[in-house]
Amino acid sequence: MKRNSSQNKGKVFPFHHNTASILACVLALLLCAAGIGMSVYRIIAEGLGDLNKILQSPFLILVCLFCAAIIISILVKSEFIVVNGELITRFGFIKSRLTIATITKMEHDRGTHKLTVYCGEEYSVFTLKKEWEDDIVHEICTANKDIELSFTMTENKPPKDEENKKDESDKSNKPNKN
Repeated sequence: MKRNSSQNKGKVFPFHHNTASILACVLALLLCAAGIGMSVYRIIAEGLGDLNKILQSPFLILVCLFCAAIIISILVKSEFIVVNGELITRFGFIKSRLTIATITKMEHDRGTHKLTVYCGEEYSVFTLKKEWEDDIVHEICTANKDIELSFTMTENKPPKDEENKKDESDKSNKPNKN
């Protein structure tokens, strides 16, 4: 029996990778490449004379290739999907499902673009892309109209140094009682 793929596709929202996570992935890929390069060099330079070397170098190459595949898949295929009453998060090969009917509350922080989803006492925090953050909230709330939804806005407070300078300037502007 063939499934109708357009019916099961749902609404897809690509994951927003921040600069730190991209740099961490690039660093991990460089380490994988170094591990593969060193293993290949050891095989060429020393050969595969004994059983330990026969197992060690090819195994290290396979582990590095596996790690690189996971990292690349996370960078390429990370997304949120709202379909058939479920919120599906996919990070490369890793996929998890959350039934939207179990969601009791959501807090959307518009300043940091984070969505906190509560299922009873348990919760998950998702970083959203600014372009579609309202759309995913709407899709989830459409699937479960009983969700308690709240919005917050993170304030941008000046650093402590600026506060201290402001306090000092306020004190110097006050007239002296002497």
